[in-house]
Amino acid sequence: MVLPAVQAPTMGIWSSGDMALTETQMADSAENVAGPWRYERIDGPGHWVQLEAPDTINQLLLDSPPDRGFAGQTVNHHYPPRRCLARARSRPQAA
Repeated sequence: MVLPAVQAPTMGIWSSGDMALTETQMADSAENVAGPWRYERIDGPGHWVQLEAPDTINQLLLDSPPDRGFAGQTVNHHYPPRRCLARARSRPQAA
């Protein structure tokens, strides 16, 4: 199965102490992203970088708000229609 490329702004974060993922593997993830791509390398932490360097990760996330692309591009979100209303209408009403 071939999945479509990610359209959303995507940030790949890799740490030099990661024994489960190589830097090349993380950098090559850009091949699967059609939207804006940002790569960040952090020296020191291991695979669970979000637990070992939370302040660094939080700052990276705060620097990239979800409604803005990288380099200030505006991002338009297109969500599929919600189906919960149709399901709610098909349920029997409580007496």
